Amino acid sequence: MFLLLACTSSGTPDVSPGRRSTLEWEDVPWLRVDVPAECTTCTLSVEAAVDVVEVLFRQNGLVIGEGFELTRTFTDPGPREVFVEGRDASGMLIAVDVARFEVPGDSHEECAAYDSAEQEWAPVQIAGAGRPGGSASRSWHTPTASTWQVGFSGTPGQACEHEGVDFVHDDASVELVDVLGAADGVVAYVRTGCRASATFSPNASLPECGSGWGNHVVVAHGDGLYTRYAHLDEVWIQTGDRVFGGLTMLGSMGNSGRSNVRHLHFEIGNYEGPVDTCGPAWSLDAVHDPVTVGL
Repeated sequence: MFLLLACTSSGTPDVSPGRRSTLEWEDVPWLRVDVPAECTTCTLSVEAAVDVVEVLFRQNGLVIGEGFELTRTFTDPGPREVFVEGRDASGMLIAVDVARFEVPGDSHEECAAYDSAEQEWAPVQIAGAGRPGGSASRSWHTPTASTWQVGFSGTPGQACEHEGVDFVHDDASVELVDVLGAADGVVAYVRTGCRASATFSPNASLPECGSGWGNHVVVAHGDGLYTRYAHLDEVWIQTGDRVFGGLTMLGSMGNSGRSNVRHLHFEIGNYEGPVDTCGPAWSLDAVHDPVTVGL
């Protein structure tokens, strides 16, 4: 990343109140973002040279919006950084700025994982219509190997019959089956502590541990888009870790939770609420058929 420094015609940097980190030379492309110093529902407004025709907003490496103005509600209190990219008509990055602001509220604990043998019951998730919001601009990768699959089942607007796709691997000669992130993102939630009584027969050990998902990982992809990877044996990452689609190993396929055989239960959906990294498993607002994104 580079920052464009700006000077007045006399060569003295203009650091007038209200400016952010980027200043401009009059003869080069420039971009400036303005945001209140403290806000929950924040509007980020961008001014830019005429060369800048496209603006992207990024947080934690993920695109959270585009255009010359973004209004977004931030639920977790604390400091925030949003990187703003200005691109020309050819798509080349020509100017950047950083918006720094504070989301007010009580500070809260962040957990690398919620490790518990607790059995709980999250609400059955609602089926969404078509492809989930925010999914079209991302590259998707099949998250694991399988010997056979069970598809998504649900009527839009109603509680699902089956909330995702099951990638079943019942070949006992294969000892370890890796589970990979299906697209770029950041780990939003990790649940561990759920045991399995067997690998290739129904699990009789705490079947409702993790609300039936057993050991599982939830990855945030930006724009309220999430994926869930359930019934894991081992989990190899923690909350806040970066995920690269098709490359980052999240854990190994297992039979924890409400499961009859070793498999990965994979979900994709949207969620707009806060995430408690130190609490029990939670449902997405809506889940969609992974077939809609090519999986």
